[in-house]
Amino acid sequence: MLNCGSSPALDSITGKVDEIKGKLAEGMAALGDLESKANEALAELQAALPELPSAGPSLQGDVGALIAQMQTDAGGAIAAFKEAWGEALGDGELQEYIDLVTNAISDPLSLASFDPCEAIPNKELDSATGEVVAKAKEMKIPEAKPVKIPSFSEITTKIPAVTFPDGTTSPEVTITGPTTIDLTSIISSVSPNGTSRSSSGFGAAMDARSQALGKINKDFTPKVKAARLAYEAEKKKPEYGQTGGTGNFNGSGAAKRQRLYTTGKMTASQVKWYEKFLDLEIEYQNVQARRDMIKDQLSVYIEYLAGRVSQENFDKGEKNFSSDPRLIASDISLYETGKSDLDANKADFQGVANHTNQVVSSSVSVN
Repeated sequence: MLNCGSSPALDSITGKVDEIKGKLAEGMAALGDLESKANEALAELQAALPELPSAGPSLQGDVGALIAQMQTDAGGAIAAFKEAWGEALGDGELQEYIDLVTNAISDPLSLASFDPCEAIPNKELDSATGEVVAKAKEMKIPEAKPVKIPSFSEITTKIPAVTFPDGTTSPEVTITGPTTIDLTSIISSVSPNGTSRSSSGFGAAMDARSQALGKINKDFTPKVKAARLAYEAEKKKPEYGQTGGTGNFNGSGAAKRQRLYTTGKMTASQVKWYEKFLDLEIEYQNVQARRDMIKDQLSVYIEYLAGRVSQENFDKGEKNFSSDPRLIASDISLYETGKSDLDANKADFQGVANHTNQVVSSSVSVN
C-alpha cells in the first residue's frame, strides 16, 4: 500500500523498536496483573473517546495501485479506477490521472522517477457522503545527510597584508587551526612604528584624569546634596501646595506661582516663602553648574597638555571661566589644584595624543 510521507530509514527504526518490545515482553510474565489493570484503564479511556470515521479510498494510493495493475491488466485496472472515482471526479480530471499513469508506464525511465505522492493531489473519498475531501500533501521526512561542520583544526584564517606611510609592509599571514600567535612579532596597522596604546602612557593618563575629576566630584557631592535637601524641604511646606504644587503637567505649577507673585495675589506669608523658594532653587542649580564648569575646564586643560589645544585658545577659555560670576574663590582654588595634579602627567597625555595621531595617519594607508 502506498504511504506518502513515509521514510525507509524511519520505517527501519520503527521495526527495530518493535523487535525490542517483543524481547521485553518475554521477561514480563510476572507483571501480568499490572498489564491487566492497564488494559482495563485503556479500555475505559477508549470507550470515552468518540468514534472517528474511517478513512476512505485515497486517490494517491489508488493511482499507485493503478500503476502496478496496468503492467499486467491495463484494461481491467483502468475500469476499476473509473468505477471507484468516476462519480466523485469529473471526466476531465479522471482522464488526466489515467494519462499521467499511461505516459509513465510507456517510458521505463519516466516510470522510475514517477512519484504519485508528488504528481497526484492528496484526495480521499468520504465513506459516509461519497464526497471528495482535499487534504494537504504529506510532508516527507528529510533523508539528506547533515552538512559536515569542519573541526577547528581545519579552519583557515588570513591576516591581510598592510602597507604603512613609510612604505614598509606587513606580509599576509595564513593561520590554520588553533595557533599561538606572538602579537609583538606582527606589525600592527593600529600601532605604527612599534608604538602601542599601553606604551604611549594611556593607563597613567587615564588614571590622572580620573583622579583629578574625581576630586571635584568628591568636594561638590556634599554641597549638591545640602542644596537639594534645602530646596526640597520648601516643597513640603503648605505654601507649595497652596500656590500650585507640581501642577497637572510640566511647568504648570511653576507658571502659576510666578503669575500669582507678579499679579500680587499671594498672601504676605506666601510671598516670603516663594522668594526663599526661588533663592534655594537657584542655589541648587548653581552649585551643580559650578561643579560641571570646573570639570569641563580641567578637561580642556588636558587637551592643552596633550598639544591638541593652542596656548592662545586655552588662555581665552580660562579667562572666561575665571570671570564667571557664579564661581567663588574656593572654586578657583580647587581648579588650580587640579591643574597642578595633571601637570605631573603631561608626558603621558602627549604620548597618547601622538599615538592617536599615528593611528589615524596609518589607517588611511591600510590596504
